[in-house]
Amino acid sequence: MKGNEVDNFYKELADMSWNYRVIETHSGYEIREVYYHKGEPEATTQGTAGCWGESLEELKQDLKLIEEALNKPVLKEEIFDAEGGDF
Repeated sequence: MKGNEVDNFYKELADMSWNYRVIETHSGYEIREVYYHKGEPEATTQGTAGCWGESLEELKQDLKLIEEALNKPVLKEEIFDAEGGDF
């Protein structure tokens, strides 16, 4: 990458974030990773989220982030299907 391309890459990266969210599917509810661009949900993982950590403390932190998803509005799977936004 060259000058302007690098700048644009980092600007796009700064506009992206993710968190865990409850997703309503055709068969029930799942907790998944959801990726945002400029604050709008853009993509989700295809499978459910699992806890992971290199230490017990990291595992506890990941579980806490997953639990926070239960306090946010539920997202419908269709919003990702319409845009082809699955990882």
